[in-house]
Amino acid sequence: EGMSHAKHRWMFVDDMVDIFNRHRQEHFIPSEWICADESISRWYGLGGIWINIGLPMYVAIDRKPENGCEIQNSACGRSGVMLRLKLVKQEEHEGQNAEDSKNAGDGAMPHGTSVLKYLILPWAQTERGVCADSYFASVTTAQVLMGIGFKFIGVVKTATRKYPMKYLSGLELTKGRGQRKGVVMKTLGRPWIMAFVWVDRDRRYFVSTAATLKDGKPYHRIRWRQPEPSTVDAADKDPNEQNDTEAERQELTVPQPEACEIYYATCGVIDQHNRHRQYSLSLKKKLQTRSWDKRVTSSLFAMYCVDAWLMYKGCTTDKPDQSPKLSQKEFYCQLAEELIDNNQERIRTRNRPANSDNGINMSVITGTVPILRATRKRKLGSNGKPTKFCAQGRCRVCIKARPTTVCSLCEDELHKTLYFCDNRSGRNCFEIHVQNYHS
Repeated sequence: EGMSHAKHRWMFVDDMVDIFNRHRQEHFIPSEWICADESISRWYGLGGIWINIGLPMYVAIDRKPENGCEIQNSACGRSGVMLRLKLVKQEEHEGQNAEDSKNAGDGAMPHGTSVLKYLILPWAQTERGVCADSYFASVTTAQVLMGIGFKFIGVVKTATRKYPMKYLSGLELTKGRGQRKGVVMKTLGRPWIMAFVWVDRDRRYFVSTAATLKDGKPYHRIRWRQPEPSTVDAADKDPNEQNDTEAERQELTVPQPEACEIYYATCGVIDQHNRHRQYSLSLKKKLQTRSWDKRVTSSLFAMYCVDAWLMYKGCTTDKPDQSPKLSQKEFYCQLAEELIDNNQERIRTRNRPANSDNGINMSVITGTVPILRATRKRKLGSNGKPTKFCAQGRCRVCIKARPTTVCSLCEDELHKTLYFCDNRSGRNCFEIHVQNYHS
């Protein structure tokens, strides 16, 4: 009663997100660093502000390669496995700007801080670190996360309240790439929060409660550069003439502080996860649909598959630069085969008795569940060789039909191939068999 239309439509996918979050919270232990970012479930069908149907909240951002449903998420900084998801919904998006402007005056929690807190709250008070981009990062975020037992490193762009942006932007940094300067806030004589600027191609501003400005591992990049002409050629050359030397690939070595090394080693894991899901697995192109909820749930299922690949990769390689035994494409094919031929419900719970034909209920003893599946036998051709078609047998209940499906329990435990009609034919032959012999 009183539920909005948009909230009712979100219920098609809310359960899947809740089950995902609950399962990861109970069964996965992340590394010492957590990354927070967002993902996009690609959708160009119905929906948007112009029509009250389809995707309830359509997100179109110029800097994003795709448009559709935005999913804010957190991931393990080492393995890249997703930890927690949060759908961006209509009511949150509409009130976001008003909430931020209101909170800026009374000191309440900004929207980005509250979202980040929700994404990492299950691992509070564990002294882990969090790396986040400018959507989440601010001085308030660092203070709130310290209160619940998290370290924090983030890039500051627009959320400059309490941040010494004017002072840091006015500093002279003449040495170019790699130079850094910062200020530290102290409490009772101990460093608490650090704000610093680091120069790469341009200035980048950070807030940190985790690391220092000591020299970290420098990063190396290959770039096209126009080499300067030699001194002999330069003496004879007109200074107004353009440099026409041939461009070449050069390696740039840029010093960076310890805080930047940790941040850039962690902040890209969700982007890598998105590339695996959107381009390597690419379910959005393989599974065509006109229902927005099926598109979102298929994107969530693709996250499961990518997480399985990342776990397999981490368990089969000893070093980061090693390649796993199976490629990503081979792993997805093998995973699909195991999902299709799934026997998880037929796992034994105790040893099979010696005599299985004594009237004992086998499904109770072995913990198996009878299912209707296609027979493994193949139809013989005119030349006596098996074909690709399943063999047919007469139904044991209605006698008239000749189905290709058999009872799994009778075939595996009693070694009898008994054929029964499929439920799609409109007959309940298999249900009658289960009630009479396996109930």
